[in-house]
Order: sequence, then C-alpha cells, then structure tokens
Amino acid sequence: TGFIHSLKSQSDWILECRILWSDSSLHYIWGRGRVFLDDTGTPSRMLGVVGDITARYEADKQLREREALLNVATRVARLGGWTVRLPEVDIHWSDAVCAIHDVPAGTRPGLEEALNFYQGVSRERIYDAFAQCIEHGTAFDIELELISRSGKLVWIRSIGEAEYNGNGDIVAVRGALQDISERKRIESSLTQSEA
Repeated sequence: TGFIHSLKSQSDWILECRILWSDSSLHYIWGRGRVFLDDTGTPSRMLGVVGDITARYEADKQLREREALLNVATRVARLGGWTVRLPEVDIHWSDAVCAIHDVPAGTRPGLEEALNFYQGVSRERIYDAFAQCIEHGTAFDIELELISRSGKLVWIRSIGEAEYNGNGDIVAVRGALQDISERKRIESSLTQSEA
C-alpha cells in the first residue's frame, strides 16, 4: 500500500513491515524509495532500498525490556544516578534522584542549589567528599540527611567516583543516590527496643 500511495501522490515512501520467511522465521524489513516522473509528469520509475532490520529490531526490543526492568528496580530500591561534568560543574540527576529531592523530573540544579538540600554536618560531609573526589579521585560512599523541597527529612546513601579522560584528567564525577529512610527508621526502632 505504501508503493501505491507513493505512486498516486508522487511522493517518497518509507516502509517498515514484518515478513514471514519460507523457514517460518519472522523478519523485520525497512525500505525507502522515490518516485521519478517522466517529461509529462507521469510516474515512470521508482528507485529504493530495502534491508533486513531484524537484528536491530531485536536489539531495540531487548533494550526496552532491560530499561523496563531497570525502572522497576530503580522505583523499588528508590535508587537513582547522577553525574557532575567538570570543569563547568554541570549537574544531571535521574528522575529517581529528582523524586528523592521532591523536584520535577528533569531538574538540573546548580551546585549551590544541590548543596542547599543538605544542612549542617551532612552539608560539610558531602562537600568534602565531592572535593576529594574532584581533586584526588577519591571515591566515596556516605550516608547523609537531606531536606527535600517539600520539607521532608530524607536519609540517603550517596556513592560517587571519578571519571577520567585518556590523559588521566578527572572530567566528571558519577554516582548513585538511594533513599534509605526506611532502613534508618527500622534501625532506630530496633535500637529503642533493645534499650
């Protein structure tokens, strides 16, 4: 039908379809073509390319399935990723990290805005850990308190490590952030029970 429409409308065509081969295997085909007109404006020929994109289709399907599993794991574990690109200190938060901070998905805070979620000792600890990672490549794994945008106290585990370029320079710090508030609540209840 794509060819017929292309001939009638004298337009280019793009085709993606499934084909069952003689060995009963299912293949995904992609094609693209163009209609050429003669001197009278009548379609005279059509040129195009067609290719088997089954491998790409299957790879895309596997990627979608992995992303779905990762999204489930991220939601259940309340775990997200973050990146700080250097030297411009360009901060990227995953949607899960945004949710932990109670900010809209896609929020890209500045350094001061990101640090303002932490108060007192927690602010000092994250600042020092980050500075050591930038300057010396020292990885960190620390537990901190933050105050979310809605004013909720959240215990988090922050893990970070340096990323190097080919010259051995630190060009980014990447890591993960996990909401561990429930674990902290249980630990506190156990401590009170033991006391």
